[in-house]
Amino acid sequence: MKIKLIFTLLIVSCFFVKTNAQINISGTKIPKSLTIDSHKSLPLYGAAARKILWIDVYLVSIFINESNHNAQQLIHSNETMVLRLYMKTSLVSKSRLKMAIERGFKKSQQNNYTKYKNKVENIVDKIEGEIEKNDVVDLVYLPSGQTKFYLNDRYLGRILGIDFKQALFSIWLSENCIDQELKNQIIKGT
Repeated sequence: MKIKLIFTLLIVSCFFVKTNAQINISGTKIPKSLTIDSHKSLPLYGAAARKILWIDVYLVSIFINESNHNAQQLIHSNETMVLRLYMKTSLVSKSRLKMAIERGFKKSQQNNYTKYKNKVENIVDKIEGEIEKNDVVDLVYLPSGQTKFYLNDRYLGRILGIDFKQALFSIWLSENCIDQELKNQIIKGT
C-alpha cells in the first residue's frame, strides 16, 4: 500500500515540475513563463541571442499570452507583454546601452529618436553602477499604455504611451530591426 502511495505521489509531482520549466539558450536559462505583478503569468513567446561577430552580447526573450502573433502584431499589440534582455558579456556599459538604444531607434524608426531620447536617457541614467554580465533588463508593457523598466528586478521608471512601446519593440521586431536573424529566431518561437 505504501509503495502505491509513493508511486502515485511521484507521478503527480511530475506534473508540477513543468511549471518551473526552462529552456537554455547560449548557456542562459530562460523560464517558459514569467509572472508579472505577482499574479499574471505570461508564457514565453520566443527568444534569441544577439551576436556581434562571434560574441553573444545579450539574449532577447518575449513573453505574451498569445502565441499566434507575427512581428507586426507584437509591435502593435496592446496586451501585457515583456521583453527581457539577458546581458551575456561585460562589454555592455551604460554608455554603450544608450548608444545601442539610440542606434536601434534610429534604424527602426527612420531617425525618429528625438521624441524619446530624453525619456530613455533618464531611465538608463537611473542604473546605479555599470551594466554587468548576467544582468537582466525587463521592459514591461501594460495595456494602460505604460512601459516599465527594471534592472535585476529593481524598478527604474516608466514611459507612457503605446507609441513608445511600439517604437521600442520595433528595435527588435520591425522590418528595419537591428538584427533580422534575431527577429526571425524570436518569431519562430520556442
